[in-house]
Amino acid sequence: MIAGGDGLAIDYAAHAGGAAAGILVGGLFLIFWPSQAPQPGARGLAAAAVLAGVLMLVWGIVALGGQLDAARHAGQLIPDAKMPRTDAAAIDGAGELIRDFPEDPRGHYYQALARIRAKDVAGAEQAIRRAVEKAEVQPGAFVADFRARLRALHALLLKELGRQKEALAVAAPACTLTTRDDILAPLRSEGLCPRPKS
Repeated sequence: MIAGGDGLAIDYAAHAGGAAAGILVGGLFLIFWPSQAPQPGARGLAAAAVLAGVLMLVWGIVALGGQLDAARHAGQLIPDAKMPRTDAAAIDGAGELIRDFPEDPRGHYYQALARIRAKDVAGAEQAIRRAVEKAEVQPGAFVADFRARLRALHALLLKELGRQKEALAVAAPACTLTTRDDILAPLRSEGLCPRPKS
């Protein structure tokens, strides 16, 4: 690739590849299209090639669409440079993180911790609910242990608010999503995850 003026770039390899493909197709025409015939031969082969090309195009569009969706989500996450370096900084800066990156569940998680510190259980439940929802939208962006931790905190807050049925439903995926004892032990002690069989 050679850069030109005004930010333009010329991909000579792509141009050469296109020219080579054109020469190849022209050569095939000479082979399969006798000069006295009104139409080229091997039309079934040509139709198959066109169909294969269309299928490749459709596959490319679908694949590109998935990548664009992943890229769009990645652009909505807190960049490493703006991630708080300490728990205290994360909790204190939760509001700013949510303002700048509303689709990142980590800001809402920090907000839930801030509200727990302020003894606002109902507010913490609302914040962690948003964190769980946003993490589930893009599960590939966050490790299973983090998603399980969000669910565990949500379930424990629901239990604290007396909403046992909801707590069990929220905790259920976390019970199988992780093997970390620091996440599962509180859930088991509150009866929200089954205890391991001895």
